[in-house]
Amino acid sequence: ARNDVARRVQVKPEAGQPVVVFNDLSWDRWGTTRFHLALPTRGAVALSLKDARGRDVPHQLSNVERYEENSLKEADVTALVETPSLGYTTVYIRGGGTKPHALADAVPDVLDTPFHRLTFEGGRLTSLEDRQTGLVLADPNVVRFYAIEDTGPYHFGPLREVHEPEPLGLAVLESGPLFTTVRQLSRVGPHHLTQDLTVWQHEPGVDFVTTIDSVGGDGFFKVHFEMPVDGALNVDVPFGVEPRDVTAEPYGEILERRRENVFYGSTWVDCSDGARGMALLIEPGMQGFSFDPETRVLAHTLLKVIVHPTEGWERHATRLREGKGRQVFRYRLLPHLGDWREAGLPRQSLAW
Repeated sequence: ARNDVARRVQVKPEAGQPVVVFNDLSWDRWGTTRFHLALPTRGAVALSLKDARGRDVPHQLSNVERYEENSLKEADVTALVETPSLGYTTVYIRGGGTKPHALADAVPDVLDTPFHRLTFEGGRLTSLEDRQTGLVLADPNVVRFYAIEDTGPYHFGPLREVHEPEPLGLAVLESGPLFTTVRQLSRVGPHHLTQDLTVWQHEPGVDFVTTIDSVGGDGFFKVHFEMPVDGALNVDVPFGVEPRDVTAEPYGEILERRRENVFYGSTWVDCSDGARGMALLIEPGMQGFSFDPETRVLAHTLLKVIVHPTEGWERHATRLREGKGRQVFRYRLLPHLGDWREAGLPRQSLAW
């Protein structure tokens, strides 16, 4: 349907190569969009992006490929655009503009942006400070592997060992006018992790992409964030928002209730004291969380792995349940003022 609408959009060929950006939500949006651009004609060393009114569109190039004489061949383009509700805007691309921002391999001890201060030590991220709220997260984005003894139905069992991550390397992947991405490599037990962290120049959200190269086993992976605010938990559920107080949940012998402090939500969970808060946005379908009220650590379950049964009916089930191979997970931290309503978390999760 969007392709059909795009064909009907009146463009200005003289202004450059048009890219039509749609907004399928019912409110105006100002944010980034990403698209891949191929240039069959040689000669453009860099790009210039403008909107339909001729105004410059901030942008950043990634994964750049060039012809032999150094002109652009292909690139991923991230552009900061305004789009009306249930409408579209057109961006025009021409050769010219400034050259792509030079990349740096070394990660500084401290990385500052208008919204954040990130501190790195020992090959890992050790703190994340949000300038707007003053909230500081210690050791954020720690992924641990919980090995279990698979002794019960639903592959439930007691914990045998908790594997902590071992840092293997840190590098800046991209740095430019819109965003900076830092990659952290680590090993957790027999598994390898690749964690990309992206901070933006125009907004306070922090994006994470965690890739787990899993060798399988019995257990589960969780990512952890120590909540820096002593507030209440609220979670997104189908058609609403509900409070979550793990101290009042009826944990016990019922199978689904044997792990204490576990709860579920749809696409976000928020911890706020009403004046400021911290939200974790996740992809739909990844509903598992836990919260330790003593340490105030919020954890999000990324992946459960099992050893494929050799007896019983489960031996005929798909081996995809083993969880082996490369698994990719996206989530976002969003510091904010006020509570979840003032932060507009329902809209934030839909627009992310």
